[in-house]
Amino acid sequence: MRYTFDIDSLGKKITAHANYTSYRNYSDGLLKTDNFDANQNKQNTEYLSRTNPDPSKLFLLKLMHIYPLKSIPLKQVLNMPK
Repeated sequence: MRYTFDIDSLGKKITAHANYTSYRNYSDGLLKTDNFDANQNKQNTEYLSRTNPDPSKLFLLKLMHIYPLKSIPLKQVLNMPK
């Protein structure tokens, strides 16, 4: 969703952007680490596993205020990810 609103004809502008998405990631992961001593003799193996069965939801709101000065435009941006 995107919304733009112009305040006046002098170039002042307020812009709002809102984005939302969701997805499911049913992935599994495994990290295997072999530990060795200084002589390259294997000491042990460590395993780290993860699962991600939950859905992910992303929401982003961006507000932008553009206020042109005589020499340079001034832009203020507010990003609010959740």
